[in-house]
Amino acid sequence: MGEITDFVKLYIEDSDILPKKTYEIARSLQNNIKKEAPYDKGRLKRGIRVDTRILDKYSIITGYWDEGIAPHGIFVLAPTKPVEGKLMKMPWGYRTKRKGTPANDFLGRGLQRTLEAYI
Repeated sequence: MGEITDFVKLYIEDSDILPKKTYEIARSLQNNIKKEAPYDKGRLKRGIRVDTRILDKYSIITGYWDEGIAPHGIFVLAPTKPVEGKLMKMPWGYRTKRKGTPANDFLGRGLQRTLEAYI
């Protein structure tokens, strides 16, 4: 597994059905993040992970992308500037030209869709 470089967290407080609801919300969060992730040969979507921790009176759900599966994810989440004529080392090889791209906060949009479904 790679490094976790960006993530979203969801806290669920005291509830009688905490374990069942937590796993349901975790699956929903993972699916919503995958829906919001842009298509790039599927590696980014396959790298979407959800970690669930259930404690006494609350649970924590963390959604993130695995950098080991999709090292280019940081270029999706953060805006990039155009570069031309300069040799750059990319995770998948060398490039000499790259157009700039705006930031794509697919993690945040996936979290927002999940919140809207449960609030």
